[in-house]
Amino acid sequence: MRIGILGAGAVGCAYGYLLQRGGHDVTMVDVWAEHVDRIRGSGLEVEAAGTTQVARIDATTDPLELRDVEAVLVLVKAFANGAAGAALAAALGPGAIVVTLQNGIGNVEVLAGSLGPERMVQGSTTVAAQVRSAGRVSVATATLEGRSMTSLGRPTSTDHAPVCERLARALEQAALPALVLDDIRAVVWRKMAMAAAIGPLCAILDCTVADVLERPPALEVLRRTFAEIVRVATAEGVGLDAEQLWSDALDTYRVIGPHPPSLAVDVARGRQSEIEAQLGEVVRRGRAAGIPTPAADVLATVIRAKAPVSP
Repeated sequence: MRIGILGAGAVGCAYGYLLQRGGHDVTMVDVWAEHVDRIRGSGLEVEAAGTTQVARIDATTDPLELRDVEAVLVLVKAFANGAAGAALAAALGPGAIVVTLQNGIGNVEVLAGSLGPERMVQGSTTVAAQVRSAGRVSVATATLEGRSMTSLGRPTSTDHAPVCERLARALEQAALPALVLDDIRAVVWRKMAMAAAIGPLCAILDCTVADVLERPPALEVLRRTFAEIVRVATAEGVGLDAEQLWSDALDTYRVIGPHPPSLAVDVARGRQSEIEAQLGEVVRRGRAAGIPTPAADVLATVIRAKAPVSP
């Protein structure tokens, strides 16, 4: 299958590596020119299970190179969706589908503004990886062993549904387990709750996930924020078991341990964060539904205050 990846960060490179290894035709697009040049020149270096392998994958900074793909996995940061949608609209043929595997909520709606809703696929992923340097990534052992999950919603257009099914099979062939779901909202909100509650708190406290669990006042803020997110999801008709989800979240946080979430890393490095697609969106949707979100509102506001000031 001909597959494009828009956003060749850690997770994008993990998908590119595994799909290429699985026999698919992959093109990765990213704005990081040095990263793209390294991949094009000497290949993508992949640290995996204690070894380093080199994968030859097409890479470019030009989205027009995606003109012949059947599906695009969107893995850029959520704040880049406007530019991403416009670039894809100029590049893709009418039969191609666009799959957002991004963090947060509201990504489908923004991308659909440029691409139309009929070809959009909401997705979620547990693939884990880290960028080590330009042209070099580390892929988690669980991902390499086929213990990730890519969840795909069904496109609204019956014309695009077969492409979505083919993509799911292509992922399976590449040791990337995949499911096509009639209603993916619970999966998306579940992941969003886990990420959006902990990331801003770690950024503000300048600490790791393990630190939050070990500090009772921080853990209480985490619990309140988490509960607000679940209430907003419930107001939108998404069925979540609040107590079970909180228990699962704690288990996940313990596994992450002494590491900062990606949003906290972005804030610490003075980069733009995905706060608007996470807690910002929770607050906006809560307000529309009449659901109070005081903890989420304060955390989102502080993260905005920490953002670098434009010259």
